[in-house]
Amino acid sequence: SISDELDDFDELEQIMSEETSINNEQTVDAVESKADQSEQLSEMDKTVKELFEEEENLLNLHMASIHENASLLTEEGALLNSVQAENYDIDQYASRLREILDHRTSMIHSLQDKMGSFRELLRKEEELSGMR
Repeated sequence: SISDELDDFDELEQIMSEETSINNEQTVDAVESKADQSEQLSEMDKTVKELFEEEENLLNLHMASIHENASLLTEEGALLNSVQAENYDIDQYASRLREILDHRTSMIHSLQDKMGSFRELLRKEEELSGMR
């Protein structure tokens, strides 16, 4: 009968509408997933670039610290030699030694801070690479 065919048509129309809705949701999910992957990749690229820059800065600072330490060791040797002379000024010796030690401490703190920044970026990069 015509009413049965109309009911069948309505039922078919409803099924097709539901399938279209499901396909649309899947398409939206796929697009959102691609956008998330793209965002993660962009974040990963940015982090890797920062990591390389931070690594270069760390290595440069470390090298500069080594050279500065070598210079300070030479100065300390000369300072000790001056104390072994007959007419030395112990106050001047103590004052300069304090300055050298303070400078060395400052260099170590700077290097530790730079190392901390580098390790944080390294951790972030490892975390992002695990998300792929």
